Order: sequence, then structure tokens, then C-alpha cells
Amino acid sequence: MILESIDFEFDSAKLKAHSLHVLDAVARALADNPNIDLIEIGGHTDERGTAAYNLDLSNRRAAAVVAYLVDHGIDAKRLSARGYGLTRPIVSNWLPRDAAKLAKARAAAGSDGRSGRRSSRDDLVTGGDVVWRRRRPTPGG
Repeated sequence: MILESIDFEFDSAKLKAHSLHVLDAVARALADNPNIDLIEIGGHTDERGTAAYNLDLSNRRAAAVVAYLVDHGIDAKRLSARGYGLTRPIVSNWLPRDAAKLAKARAAAGSDGRSGRRSSRDDLVTGGDVVWRRRRPTPGG
């Protein structure tokens, strides 16, 4: 499990250079684990801008991550991109208490960047502007 931010240029779907090592690690993890059938890449934005604009931006950011992973050998059939815009903020960028929540969540992941398994149907793989979730099969489906 990888818990690090994927950052983009402001108001853009262009990945920042310091985020590429995280995506390289995700690509390696997917290549090493062909049993992972589908990863959802969820794009998120902050509260600035309209809901429609942020939904578009978050979709473009998720698609940029998919394109990077495909360019690094991952089959596109294993990747699903979805932008959440303002509908699923990870934290607010406007309130200091939310910045503290994010810092606390990252610290809880531990110094090696790993955290324990989540009890939900999805496993959080990484956080920041983009969140990956490994989709587990639904019981009976």
C-alpha cells in the first residue's frame, strides 16, 4: 500500500515531477501483482472554482494518471479513471484544521509510507489529488 500525494501544476492536469516516483511505484506494484484486476484512480480538487469546472479538472487529472501508467506498461483494462470534483473532497484547503487532518492521516501511515488494511470493500492505495482504490469483488457478484 502506498500513501503519498500525487501533485499537479496549479489549475492543470500536468503532473509535478516529484510525483512521478509515486506513479512509478504504483506501476511496479501493478506489474508485480497481475491478480489486481482493476484499480480506480479517483481525481480530487480543492474548493476553488465552480463544481462543473472542478469535476472536469478532476477527470483530467485522473486520466493523466491513467495515461502515465499505461505509458509505463500497465494494461488500460486494469485502470478506471473517475473525477470527483467537489463531491468527495479529501480535505478542505481553506481551513487550518483540515490541513492538520491531512498531516495526521499521513503521519498515521507510518514513517515507511505504509498503513494497515482498511476494513471497507476498497483498499486505499494512495492519497492526495488522486486516490487509488483496488476494487474488490462484491460478495456474490
